[in-house]
Parts: sequence; structure tokens; C-alpha cells
Amino acid sequence: MKKALRIVSVIMMVFLLFTLGACSKADTQNTTTDESSSTVATQAEQSEAPTESAPPASAEPAASGSKDLIASLAQLPGLADSSDKGAFVDLVKAMDEVYTEGNIKIEVYPFGRSIENVSTGKADFHIPSGRPLGAKTDESKLPFRSSEKPFGVLSSVLYSNVDKKITTEMLNEALKKGGTFPYKIEVLVGSKGAIPYPSTESSDIKQSFEKLKNKRIDAFINPQEESDKALRELKYNNIYRSLWSQFEDVIAIPNNDHGKEVEKILNDCLSKMEASGKLKELYYKIHQPYDNWQPSEMGW
Repeated sequence: MKKALRIVSVIMMVFLLFTLGACSKADTQNTTTDESSSTVATQAEQSEAPTESAPPASAEPAASGSKDLIASLAQLPGLADSSDKGAFVDLVKAMDEVYTEGNIKIEVYPFGRSIENVSTGKADFHIPSGRPLGAKTDESKLPFRSSEKPFGVLSSVLYSNVDKKITTEMLNEALKKGGTFPYKIEVLVGSKGAIPYPSTESSDIKQSFEKLKNKRIDAFINPQEESDKALRELKYNNIYRSLWSQFEDVIAIPNNDHGKEVEKILNDCLSKMEASGKLKELYYKIHQPYDNWQPSEMGW
């Protein structure tokens, strides 16, 4: 544990009241874990659509007045199941271990809600976010932006129905032709801007696979690991997989001056983890190279 005893005054924050007297960091993290688990249950029933406008000028940063940070993680199977379980949770915990100026509190929400937390100043950063490998995107008009420093590379998979297999080439060709786009594509909330095709947004991976199984949509595009985990649980054998593209795993931060300060802190944490080899060890549990397996060959 990294923290010596500290004495600070009572700080009122947006989501909680921390009173740090002679408490150890371990005790603080146990308390916030319980609070975060409760947050997941209550927030799951709320609206999941992310805000599309910049937060009002009066919105205060989540950690205003302190060096503590709030991490908002999207609830994803195996990656962020709760505030204390998941590969992304372990990554943020490791960042907290090397962050010596404060604590990083983890909260888990549905995907759209998690992004909205950063847009409205209720959280200091959101994970996960993706950026096309080697590409530059214009995020100047968004209330949040991607961190410059990536922490890994993920493979994004194009899922379609075996009765109507769709490839990246087919999608690109249809886009070039112009006119009405012939395919119904679905992506997770917050990912729409990362693909060039017309698409609708989903807040639940399993629901998207259900639609694909029943041919209500033509394709679903999403990162490999979290999607494959859901697909293996569902055991749908009429889904076809192919590699769509690769993305840099980045962190979503507020698109303002506070976001710049947060980015400096996160970059420092990631650099320390990279130097020790911890980042590579943890990222292997998050995303791996593309695996060309097919559900139809699994014997389900």
C-alpha cells in the first residue's frame, strides 16, 4: 500500500464525503467498494443515453478541490462486472497503487451512463474508449476526448449471421457507392463515432447478439474479448465472426482544462506501470491478438 497517514479537512464532493483522518488507504478503498457496488444496482435502471452537448460552464470537475479522482468504468462482462471485479477494474487499481498524490475511486455504470459521467463532470475519466490505430480524429466539439497515450491495442470484430455473412470489404464497398446504406449495423453506446457506416447504438452486448441471431440487424461491431465472452455464454452457433479493425485502447477524459490535468496524472501512472512491466501483465487479461474462431465449429 502506498499511502502514509494523512490529515486533511472535510471535503464535500459530488458523489460522496471523504473524511480522511488517521484512516489507511486500504480502509478507504473497502468503504468505497461497498458504495460503488450499490451505485451499479441503482444506476442500471436510469437512462443510458450519453449527453451529446458540452457540460454547462458551471459544472465542477468530479475531483474539484482535491487530488482524488473518480474513475467511471462501463459495466462489461469480465472487464468491469462491479467496482471490485474485472480486468479493467484491476488496471485502475494498479494505477491507484502508483498514484501517490491521492486516491482513485472506481464506479461502474452502464456504458452510456459512464460516458455521460465524464461529459457532465461527475467523473474524471472513463474506461474503455477506442481510437482507430494510427488515426487522428476531430474531438474538438465533443464534451469528452481521448487521451493521447494509449495503454494497448484491441481487435474489433464484425459479427454477422451465418445465413448472411458480411465482411469489411462489403461494408466499405456499400459506403463508396453512396445512396441508402443496405446494412443495419449496431454498435455499443459511445462507439458510433468510431465507425464510418450508418449505425444504431446498443447498451447491451447480449441484446445485440439476440437481434443478430434473429436477423433483426445485419451486423454488430465491437471489441473482441467482451463480445466473445458474451457470445460463449449465449452459445449462439449461427453467428459469423471476422476481423473488422484494430484500435488503440485509450481513456476518455473531459474536454477542458481539468481534463488536461487528469491526463497528466494518468499518463504518469501508465508510464510507471509500463516501466515495471505491470501494464503488459494486466493488459493481457483485457485484450489479446485477434482469434479467428467460429461459433458454428464449437459443437454447441
